[in-house]
Amino acid sequence: MSVIALASAKSSPGVSLVAELVVQLRPGGRRTVLLDCDPAGGDWLLRPGATREPGLVSLATAGRRELAGDELLAHLQRFGAGLEVLVGPAAARQAWKALELVGDRLVAHLRQLEELDAVVDCGTLSPTSPALTVVRAADLVVLVSRPTARAVVHVAPWLEQLVDEGAAVVVALVEGAASRQEPVYRPDEVAEALGTVVVGPVVHDPPAAARITAEPGRLDRIAETALVRSVAPVAEAIFARVARTSSSDPFPAQQPAVSP
Repeated sequence: MSVIALASAKSSPGVSLVAELVVQLRPGGRRTVLLDCDPAGGDWLLRPGATREPGLVSLATAGRRELAGDELLAHLQRFGAGLEVLVGPAAARQAWKALELVGDRLVAHLRQLEELDAVVDCGTLSPTSPALTVVRAADLVVLVSRPTARAVVHVAPWLEQLVDEGAAVVVALVEGAASRQEPVYRPDEVAEALGTVVVGPVVHDPPAAARITAEPGRLDRIAETALVRSVAPVAEAIFARVARTSSSDPFPAQQPAVSP
């Protein structure tokens, strides 16, 4: 069992979309589930077929005292051709409270489920976020960012803090709408500036993103879109990194983070 936490340092650069696609494009076919643990509340209840329960809130209620056995599996919802999701509430208050109840025990519980891996959408990081306990306990942290100086400057301190705490971290770049006022950096430039592994970029493809939102779990009709094709190597790189962190081959040394 491996746990991969995705989060952003500021704003919303596409963490939820990348997390969803990474699960579905996981190479090798091993069972991988998506956990919506954004303390600000998620958007899954706007998706076709999603219901309020089961989900994060029902898991927190059931596990108020103890998360035992395969409890998580009873709270997953299934979409399309096999996408399994722990659906989070839309309201920040409910999401925050649920994570306060089970967040510090969630990764330990996941590690009991040896037959699957988990990708966790932890939303935007903050010093008080209840999802930080999940991030710190994950096998790999993926910080999602736009490839701009304004975005990367906020990634740098979080990267430095998490690495100092012993976390394995990579940065995933996601393109945004083109802007002439803000220069865009190449992945190798961001990697050199931050001193860490950088994957991507995930391309800006609003029509494909809209299809994913409208038809969760169904990638067959948009498999050849630029968005899906750009995420496939990102997913491969992320799971390859997880394999390295859990083997005797250590993660590459990371340098103190600085902005480009």
